[in-house]
Amino acid sequence: MRPETALAALHVTGGTVIRSLQLGPLAHSWLVEYGDERAVLRIDQPAAAAMGLDRAAEFARLAAVASVGLGPPPIAAEPAQGLLLRRHIEGRAWRATDLRSLAKLQRAAVLLRRVHGVQVTAGVLDLQAAVDRYARLAGPEASPLAAAAASQLARCRDPRAALVFCHNDPVADNFVAAPGSAGRLWLIDWEYSGFNEFWFDLAVVLGHHELPAARAGGFLGAYFGRPAAPAEVQRLADWCTFYASLARLWFAALERYSANHP
Repeated sequence: MRPETALAALHVTGGTVIRSLQLGPLAHSWLVEYGDERAVLRIDQPAAAAMGLDRAAEFARLAAVASVGLGPPPIAAEPAQGLLLRRHIEGRAWRATDLRSLAKLQRAAVLLRRVHGVQVTAGVLDLQAAVDRYARLAGPEASPLAAAAASQLARCRDPRAALVFCHNDPVADNFVAAPGSAGRLWLIDWEYSGFNEFWFDLAVVLGHHELPAARAGGFLGAYFGRPAAPAEVQRLADWCTFYASLARLWFAALERYSANHP
């Protein structure tokens, strides 16, 4: 779908497309001018629904996190068509190299701690269901990886743990730092957000960027506001192991889906 068509479907008048921001496997994002401000238009690719992204409740979650200053407010959405318009945040998206800085890693930890304290109505991210979905899409050759992921998840989970609201995809380029050395730090792309054990968010930060295990103590210390216990460092390592398997399954599922739907 062309961005101009998408804006019309969102009943946005006077919107001007400036440029493409990102063309990914799940969505194409565009920078647009809307009234006297800039906004980001996201248009889903067909793979988004296949990979399990549920857009129906996303607008309410975005509004909730925006109300407490954690993310950009939404403007308009048409979930059935995979369309979202949200306010643009001026700043620089982090890269993986940013998280190699202990100071920035600790800033990320503090921000995630705030996220995990948000009171919002949202569903639970069912990680076992995600493993099963990706395994089905990836095909029988992914069965050993799926079995390993399921076993790792069972080892990580604490049935007594209180679930908290999580971003569930805090990779580097979803952190946006406002201009200036002390600029505000935001999170964008809340499409996977929902209730989960907080360890998963922390594991994404460390595991996705393959940060050294030696960083875990400082990262957890910033998150907890106290030195991390050895058992907590090990717990995070276990969650990182699960996340690595889940990420491999995700990529395998997307690769096979894309090959079958050129």
